[in-house]
Amino acid sequence: MGGEFKDLTDFRERSNLDIVTKIACQALIFAGAFDRINSNRGELLNQIEYVHGVVQRQNEDARLGQRSMFDDSSVSDIEVSHDNNKMWSYAQLLAKEYEILGMYLSGHPMEIYAEELKTLGKIERIAQIDKTTQGQILAAGNICNRTLVERRGEMSAFFEIEDASGRLSVALYSDIFHKFREFIKVNQIVIVRGSLDNSRNDSQARLEGTQVFTIEDIRRSKLAEMKLILKYGKVKAEAIIEAKRLMTAQSGEHHHKVSAEYTSEDGMKLNFLLNESWCVTITDDLVSSLREVLGDEAVRVDYSNVHLPS
Repeated sequence: MGGEFKDLTDFRERSNLDIVTKIACQALIFAGAFDRINSNRGELLNQIEYVHGVVQRQNEDARLGQRSMFDDSSVSDIEVSHDNNKMWSYAQLLAKEYEILGMYLSGHPMEIYAEELKTLGKIERIAQIDKTTQGQILAAGNICNRTLVERRGEMSAFFEIEDASGRLSVALYSDIFHKFREFIKVNQIVIVRGSLDNSRNDSQARLEGTQVFTIEDIRRSKLAEMKLILKYGKVKAEAIIEAKRLMTAQSGEHHHKVSAEYTSEDGMKLNFLLNESWCVTITDDLVSSLREVLGDEAVRVDYSNVHLPS
């Protein structure tokens, strides 16, 4: 039947467009079905509109017995338009993967924030939490399910948070739930402070929450900081200029300081605080854009000076 598909256009050319619609093809891309052909799902999604239109016109011309610009070549030989250059973030692609499959396969949204949350304090991976711990702990994860229960006119929430290592049950009772209910929704990443309840009969410890924070909550603190890790020979001047452009392109007032750690050719490390013209508002979009320009390891978010309210 033609062997393995070479690329997206080859797949569209050899499939029935009435059965494998454009929407179905998008779902296959989000689910990772084309990762062997091209692991850049964002690039494939940007191509699908154009490729679908070309193949559709070719099929229509063939049905009418008309010659077209494609008579002497396969659609796969035609250069794909790159006019639609929408950028898909890793978080957006993961969210779509979960929407299509009901699970994460290629990664987990907590991986995006794992390193920066380490700077906030003792937040361990869920699988590494000592379930016999006494006193308050901090746990972070993505809300994967939620149940609301009303008892005697008081509403409580029972949900699970997960990271790439496992899941943890959480309970928010009455007044606590009422205070933080806007955050308790599926696929919301939260940091929960509370105490572990080990008295349940099902042997699964449950975190009884007293406070809930979001990434946005923490980033609102003026003490959050962005740090650029620059190494001699690794980052070109053009990348620094583009990084500066991305930072200054933000509108409004900015209160997050930017520092840099530069490693010289001889291995000497220099740490310095950049002037106010480099100040930013830390957002997922900015962090993602800077990492594309400077590299994933070159951009860090630091909460070491942030203290969560008790």
